[in-house]
Amino acid sequence: KHYLDFLPSFNLTYNLTDKSNLRVSGSRTVSRPDFREVANFQFFDFARNAVVSGNADLTRSQNTLGDIRFETYPASGEIFSVSLFVKHFNKPIETVIPSGAAATNLIITYANPKSALNYGIELEFRKRLSKVSSSALSKFTVFGNFAYIRSSVNFEGADISIYDKDRPMQGQSPYIINGGIQYATDKSGFTFTGLVNRVGHRIALVGFQGYPDIYEFGRTVLDLQVAKKVLKGKGEVKFNAGDLLNQRAIFYQNTGDLSKKAYSKNDDRIWNSFLFGSNYVLSFSINF
Repeated sequence: KHYLDFLPSFNLTYNLTDKSNLRVSGSRTVSRPDFREVANFQFFDFARNAVVSGNADLTRSQNTLGDIRFETYPASGEIFSVSLFVKHFNKPIETVIPSGAAATNLIITYANPKSALNYGIELEFRKRLSKVSSSALSKFTVFGNFAYIRSSVNFEGADISIYDKDRPMQGQSPYIINGGIQYATDKSGFTFTGLVNRVGHRIALVGFQGYPDIYEFGRTVLDLQVAKKVLKGKGEVKFNAGDLLNQRAIFYQNTGDLSKKAYSKNDDRIWNSFLFGSNYVLSFSINF
């Protein structure tokens, strides 16, 4: 297939003060399907115990994005910002279970609903504690961002069997939380970083009438990193600990109240559940 896409973008920044800006931006992008998403062949996915099939009729998604953002920089290395955004997807690409598939013979493929709309608000901050705390905390920096997203899908004219007409776009969470704290000393070359991330529940596989959508329940992930410069700054020893909480991944079918998408132990049916496991890495690097 051949497409001719016009992909404009703009970014307008107005300086409110020496430390604050108001920014308005917009762009047009495309999301092209991968080879295996359009290739007319099948393979078996052992992790999901399903046959994955390409869709030769799949088309690329045209995406229009816009946002307005206020940002201020209280001091060097610090930021606080708030932004409102909207994203329109023309024929987004979604991972779906086609009509007629069964739990004992699961098939996964890809489809284009007519359109989808996401909009929301995002907050971001980065603050050094040297100016608000005692000398004991002067080497610490805290940072984070939070996004709240509303999402909807338009199925008009799409040849898709629909289980939930008010569902969000596949893969889109209603919220995303990232936070962290860092301790760093230039003199000793020691750095400690703690990161926490949580992504809200989201559709992993779109179902069809008679077979509920499969959601992935939100998990909280905690990562730690300790690093130390050695050999007069030419080398570095680093220790990483990933997913320390090791919370269980739960994939469930939303069979209860469809207006409540989050997992309900009493109403929803677990489709799959497992542990990713924590991981630990010790490394050494040197620059010559």
